[in-house]
Amino acid sequence: MTKFEVQRVLVTSAAALMMVGWIYYWIKLKQKREKEVIQKQELGLIPISKYRNDSRTIVVIKSQKELNDVLPKLKEDLHLFKVLGVDCEWCTKDKKTLPVALIQVATINGLCILVRMNLLKSKAKLPTEFLDVLADKSIYKVGVGIMGDVTRLQKDYGITFRGIVDLRHIAQRHRSIEQHIHGGSLKELSEVVLSLEMNKSYNLRCSNWEAESLSSGQVLYAANDALVAIDIFQTMIEIKLENELLTATEKWNRIAVQCKGLVDCDFKGRFSSPQKKSELKSPSSKPGKASSKPASKMYRARKEPLYHNCRLEAPDGTQLCICDLKKAEWYVRKGIGTLISDNEPYTVRLNFVPAGMPGNERQYYLQDKENICVVCGRGDMYMRKYIVPHEYRRYFPKKMRHHSSHDVLLLCINCHLQSWNHDQTLRRDLANECDANFDKNNSEYIDDHTRVRVRSAAKALLQNRDTIPEDRIRILESTVKNYYKTDTVDDALLEQTAKLETKILNDEFTGSHGKKVVIVKSRTKDGLVEFEKRWRRHFVSTMNPQYLPDLWSIDYRHSSLHEVKDSISNV
Repeated sequence: MTKFEVQRVLVTSAAALMMVGWIYYWIKLKQKREKEVIQKQELGLIPISKYRNDSRTIVVIKSQKELNDVLPKLKEDLHLFKVLGVDCEWCTKDKKTLPVALIQVATINGLCILVRMNLLKSKAKLPTEFLDVLADKSIYKVGVGIMGDVTRLQKDYGITFRGIVDLRHIAQRHRSIEQHIHGGSLKELSEVVLSLEMNKSYNLRCSNWEAESLSSGQVLYAANDALVAIDIFQTMIEIKLENELLTATEKWNRIAVQCKGLVDCDFKGRFSSPQKKSELKSPSSKPGKASSKPASKMYRARKEPLYHNCRLEAPDGTQLCICDLKKAEWYVRKGIGTLISDNEPYTVRLNFVPAGMPGNERQYYLQDKENICVVCGRGDMYMRKYIVPHEYRRYFPKKMRHHSSHDVLLLCINCHLQSWNHDQTLRRDLANECDANFDKNNSEYIDDHTRVRVRSAAKALLQNRDTIPEDRIRILESTVKNYYKTDTVDDALLEQTAKLETKILNDEFTGSHGKKVVIVKSRTKDGLVEFEKRWRRHFVSTMNPQYLPDLWSIDYRHSSLHEVKDSISNV
């Protein structure tokens, strides 16, 4: 080895040792700081977080009598808001998980009960009234990964929980929240929804929850997990109830609707990586197909222009309309149009005389349109807003269904979500007026969750048996066996099950809400015209748009629809 090579080895080794030294120093410094924080918390010098310091009441339960004493307060709080924040803590020893040591239950008024199961030892030590609350499906128990917690409690102590709602399901129904979530932990949800940074110190999180006496730091840590969970739930729910004056019963009914389909369901979804607000996108779907879902979940936000303001002309040079670039290029590519100008405005002249020429009311379609939100003027992203929702317009007579782009405007994500929330109020009014059920599932067929689970098990066994652990294979086979009530599972049965139809008739289906409303409104003279005006007025009054296109009006095209025969024969 040359002298130069020896020097290079020595320098490299020295650099590596310095790096190891810095890492060791950083780890020790972090541990020291965490220890100092915990010591101060235990001495009452600093709070574990700046959360609910004045409004919380934490009760540590070590006996049945202590739990009986606090039950009246718990029931009083549940009478006002039937939701509990729930979490659990346990210890591990020699890489083995021990039974749940602590159950945290919190109410909206700040009461947090910490039940020390490692001291009570069994379900028999819990009052029947408390167990009834936990098993009551009408009382929601909310948290992150809560299904895993209650499954562990069922296994360890036989305690039954019903009414489970994972906060990540609710977050996925709020587009403005979902796009800021990556993993979906309670800490992350707390930061996004409540702007609260939780202390998730390893020394606290993995502390001894079976200790003879819990430290003040442990008590505050455990209580905050349950209290934060219920406040995240309330905050996300009330985003959709903003500015609505509701009675307690009406409010709770609205909450139940928002949680419909999520109760007692394990969370198996995932969140996309967080993006900058200017890059937010909502999931793609077919426009207008399911208006019972939030608008932000129905469409994909656009960052590229929607309106290209290309000109389409008749053979004599008369402008027919403006259109997007793809449509204009399609006419040229098919040989039924000639490119007149490829500069702005991009202009194509048709080689045939179209069936209809624009009249006075068609002037709206001849003007350039801006790619901005018509409410706030934001221009970096937007999505289509159907002023008269497609669930109604699809049942309009043919004359009113055509040329409806007057009622398709652009909104940014936030304005779109606000508008959708306002639309829900009008939908409910229409449901009451026309006896057209709105709250129930309006699909004639719904998924049978049992069949979905059995079919998924069969597909997994057929496609991935070689990579699935033996314990999991036995569970999947048991799922198929229990469904068919058989003792054996062969490939033929699995192939049959993989094609199993999962849709079943919905017992609650009473007919399409949109169709019923249109039928009722069409029974009066000019009923559908007034119905269309009502939706336009509703949009203008609730959103106060400042950037509407020129010539947009509430009465657009109604001068030619004086005597619309509101027949539903074309439905």
